[in-house]
Amino acid sequence: MRFFLRRLAFYGDLGPSMKQGTTTLASWLVPDPDAALDPADAMLHRGAIAAIAGVLLVVVVVTGVWRARRERVASSAGGSSEGDRPDALRLIAAATLLVACYLGLLVVSRLVADPGIPFDERILAPVIVLATTIAATGLALWWRSTRAELPKVALCGALLGWWCAAASANGPGTRCTRACPPRPRAGWSSRPGSTSGACPQRPGCDDLLQNPDRSRRRGRHAGRCLSRAAL
Repeated sequence: MRFFLRRLAFYGDLGPSMKQGTTTLASWLVPDPDAALDPADAMLHRGAIAAIAGVLLVVVVVTGVWRARRERVASSAGGSSEGDRPDALRLIAAATLLVACYLGLLVVSRLVADPGIPFDERILAPVIVLATTIAATGLALWWRSTRAELPKVALCGALLGWWCAAASANGPGTRCTRACPPRPRAGWSSRPGSTSGACPQRPGCDDLLQNPDRSRRRGRHAGRCLSRAAL
């Protein structure tokens, strides 16, 4: 068995990794089903839209936390019950600490241990999960402390749009395209150990490739996956 030991050194050149990380987070904030199927159909100004969405999300969460802390202080001074606000604030504080520690460890590892560490969805999955926890808790605090109805309606619309886009970006068509990228006309049979017309990465794609009528019923993205895989 062969072992590969990484040599500790200062590798630098953190720019490309940071760019990849921001792209990964932008794809989480602003899901784009078309870009998942074909990069040529990517959303215009997606980075700017993700930056604005991120700033608005941070503002709403910070506002909810600030209001919750203010109400907590007022409740403590008046001797009334604080409810579940302290637990929510502790959860946000703990999740924020975990995010900071993980990102710090990740950056240090990238700089001195391995320059090939990718800042992709797999590596940043803990950050995305913790950030989702922080956002959900902060939005709940903001919702409770907001009396106006119009901002709540706008928030519901934004969350519903994000959910629909995220569901479309993770549909059967996009999963097939990610697992089975465009292939040469010779097909998968040119690869060792593969069968003609079958996708070696994801068996579920075979159904999309071999049953066109069934794949079309699964929606527009499944049909686009079929057309790309047939090239």
